[in-house]
Amino acid sequence: MSAPLLSLFRSPNYPHVFHRAVRPFVYHLSNHKVVLLFLNSISQKLSSVKAFSGDPFNKDEKTGLWKTVETEMKISGTDQNFHYWMCQIGSAPRRLRYYFEVTWITQEDGFDWPDGNRERKRTYRVSEKGLLDKTAIVNAQLYGESEESLFIKNRDDFHSDDCFAYPYISWNDDLSAPKWVPNTIWYQIFPERFANGDPSLNPPNTIEVWGSERPKCDSFFGGDLVGVCDKLPYLSELGITGLYTTPIFAAPSNHKYDTTDYFNIDPSFGSNAAFKTLTYE
Repeated sequence: MSAPLLSLFRSPNYPHVFHRAVRPFVYHLSNHKVVLLFLNSISQKLSSVKAFSGDPFNKDEKTGLWKTVETEMKISGTDQNFHYWMCQIGSAPRRLRYYFEVTWITQEDGFDWPDGNRERKRTYRVSEKGLLDKTAIVNAQLYGESEESLFIKNRDDFHSDDCFAYPYISWNDDLSAPKWVPNTIWYQIFPERFANGDPSLNPPNTIEVWGSERPKCDSFFGGDLVGVCDKLPYLSELGITGLYTTPIFAAPSNHKYDTTDYFNIDPSFGSNAAFKTLTYE
C-alpha cells in the first residue's frame, strides 16, 4: 500500500500540491456528504481544481471503466503558505475513491509563441501515485527521499486503485446535533470554582474565603452542583440557555480531568441525584 502523503514538489516545473486521505483533508457529514480539502502553494496559480470520485466497484457496463462524478472545488481560505480548496461530494457512496485534476497556469520559456504570451495552462491528475500529466505520470519518491521522476505512457483507463481511498463510511457513526444546539447561548463552568452551595461537601483544607490565601494547583474552594443550581436564575438573567461544564465525575484533583469513576459524580460536587436535579432545572 502506498503512503498517503504527496510531497510538496520543490521543482518549479510541477505544481506544489498537498493532500492526505485522512482528516481534516477528507471527512463525512451527517447529511451523507463528504468534504474534501486540497492545498496548493500560494506561490503558484491554479486556475481550477476538480475532484473526481466514485465507488471503486461501480464500472461502466459497456467499457468496464470506472464511473466517477466530477465536482468543482472552490478556494475556501488562504494563508501565508497555501490556498485551501474545498468541495462537498453529495450522496457519496460508502466506499469512496477519488482523485483531483488541477489546471496550472505556468510561464514557459524557450518557445517562440505566435501570440507572444508565455503563459500556458497545464493539467495534472493528482492521485495516491503522484502527478499524472497529459503525456506522463510523475511518480515522485515520497517524504523527500528522492526527486527522481519516472515517466510512463499516459493511460486513458485510469484505475481506481491508483486513487486516494476513503475505505468505508458508516453513516450511523455520524454525530447529528439536536436542532436547538446552534441557537444555544453557552456558558462554561469550572464547578470547583463556581459557587459553594453546600459547605458540608467541602473536601479537607478547603479555602472558604475567596482571596484569603494564594491558591495552588491543588487548592479547593468548595464549588459544587448545588452552587450551580443556586446560580441558575442569575445565568438566566444573562440570557444563558445552555451549560457546559468541565469534568464532574469522581477524581482526586480539583479539575477532575483525571477521572477514576465515570459512573459517579465526585463526592465534593454532590451525588448522582444532585446532578439529576441540575439537569431537570
